[in-house]
Amino acid sequence: MIERLSSKRYLFIFLVIVIWSVFTDSLFQKGGVDWYMHYAILFLTICLSALYLLPLFSFTTFEKIFYSTLFSVIGLFISLSFTEKILEQIYGYDYERVVSNIIANQIFYSLAISCSIGALAIIRWFKERKESTTA
Repeated sequence: MIERLSSKRYLFIFLVIVIWSVFTDSLFQKGGVDWYMHYAILFLTICLSALYLLPLFSFTTFEKIFYSTLFSVIGLFISLSFTEKILEQIYGYDYERVVSNIIANQIFYSLAISCSIGALAIIRWFKERKESTTA
């Protein structure tokens, strides 16, 4: 079961990002989102990052939770700043009035998850390299 999950996890993560982008409000729309959506967004990114680490046996459960949470928060902050810059380039400085929620969400979540999983992949590479040299 873990092997099947491992091979399909990238497709699942991509599908969740697309579906979440279509059916949720955007942080970049005029007025923003409700207060509880910030927690839902954080929870989503932590879960998707943890899904990336789930089939890896070189990480303990605490490390999986810690790294997923840490890099999800960092990824969200990076994504928030870059998405604003991208939307300003596409729509101008008053992007909140004309922005497409789906496009803004897709850019935001793709950047957040990419930053998070990219950092986790680097940690994974260093950890596996360290284990292979000590064994």
